[in-house]
Amino acid sequence: LRSRLDDVNKKKEAGDSPPILAAEQAGFVKGCKIRPTTRLMNSAIDACARARPARQDTAFAILDHATSKYADGGPPGESLERDANGNTRRRERKKGGALSPNVYTFGSLLASCARNGDVARSKEILELLESDDAYYPDVHPNGVIYSTVISACERRDGGPDVETALDVLNRGMKKLQGGGDCGRPAASSMMGVVGFNAALSAVARDARWEMAVQLLGEMILHSSPGGGDGPPSRSEPSYGPLESIRDKIAARPILRVLKDHPDIPVPRPDGVTFGTVLAACERSERWRTLLDVAKAATVYGTGLDGMALTSALHACQQLGLADEALHYLEAMKGLGERDGGGGTASSPGPAAARSTNGRKREGARQALRGPDGVAYRLAISACARSPDGRWRDGIRLLDEMDELASSLESAGRERAASDVRPDVVAYTAAIAGCSVAGEYARAIRLISRMRGEGVRPNVVTFSAVINACATATSNLARAHEERSGGVGGVDGLSAAATTLD
Repeated sequence: LRSRLDDVNKKKEAGDSPPILAAEQAGFVKGCKIRPTTRLMNSAIDACARARPARQDTAFAILDHATSKYADGGPPGESLERDANGNTRRRERKKGGALSPNVYTFGSLLASCARNGDVARSKEILELLESDDAYYPDVHPNGVIYSTVISACERRDGGPDVETALDVLNRGMKKLQGGGDCGRPAASSMMGVVGFNAALSAVARDARWEMAVQLLGEMILHSSPGGGDGPPSRSEPSYGPLESIRDKIAARPILRVLKDHPDIPVPRPDGVTFGTVLAACERSERWRTLLDVAKAATVYGTGLDGMALTSALHACQQLGLADEALHYLEAMKGLGERDGGGGTASSPGPAAARSTNGRKREGARQALRGPDGVAYRLAISACARSPDGRWRDGIRLLDEMDELASSLESAGRERAASDVRPDVVAYTAAIAGCSVAGEYARAIRLISRMRGEGVRPNVVTFSAVINACATATSNLARAHEERSGGVGGVDGLSAAATTLD
């Protein structure tokens, strides 16, 4: 402000421009002494962490500039430097005038490291805060600090650092409980579910589905029934996959800190926890285990979000489980009602709009509030692959997509309508169901319908129609042979020839 005022005064003296500040305003600006605060420093570092891409170097530079006032009167330098052994430490003790960072400062600083996947720098800062002779004795690492370091392990370039993530998770549980040789006491008494979810995310990205299932099982086994800070209940969980890994948990637990400190509280897994394990199973194509975990979430009383339900639908599609697919599709339709407002994935209800308005960066993907086009296509394909002949359900879902698209289009939501309008994949999946059942007439009507709606069939679509004709011919021939020993199926052959034309 003073610099701006000087520029204005110079221009005024030169006659270039009239003054833009009144005399009393100018006197106030000149007389006030506005000094930066720790809160302002934290906001600046947090802005660097939230930038895309994250400005990690700038965040550290802000910390250095705001806290590096040295006793020798020299110029500000790096407040965090490396000693002869390569370890991070404070350069010199500060004197009056420098800002004092708090736990929020380091939380934002670690967030910038996490977004860049900088595991090494994150570990150095954590060790600096954990040490007994820390430069800032009033800064105690809390659950956010540990969770952010774990998040850096998950985002590391070249693949997640699972071992470090699990090590930090165990250290954090012990540290936050204040037990053992973990140095200074922590700011809180329990590692929150966010830290566990971050570790599970690292495991899922590394496609270690067995480890993900085991960690979820250990959370269920050791968590308190209310999810609070009370002692663990150690009650028998309703978690099917746990039975097959119970011996493994006893022999090689992931939460190894609980062997020596069994009273450390463990949070209850939430919907994100279950969804992350489902993603790990999906990445490894462990479809049966995926559905077991999804069923366990329901029994456990944890609702699955849209992405988790999509993973369950993918498993149903791969296994040809029509009833299960229809169940999870209906569950997805109830997401908007569960969150307090109706709607679909493409048209969220008012409660969804209230909860996300202004809280997500522009362009960020919104949470699913109902089935989208992907969910419908997976469900139709599951019906088509079902050995029970569920092709009618596939066509019903196709009609449902058409009705939903028309409704959204009438409401002026063209973009939302295009997301759920049947495309070549949805039509081909429905026709594939007709193909298995030998319903060649229905298959031909569907291919005519999709052409009428401007959806161009591909080679897979035509192949499915021809196969429907072949199946019908085979069925007719078999029936005729059973009756008279002759050969039939002329209708199917004629339809196949028409399709080829």
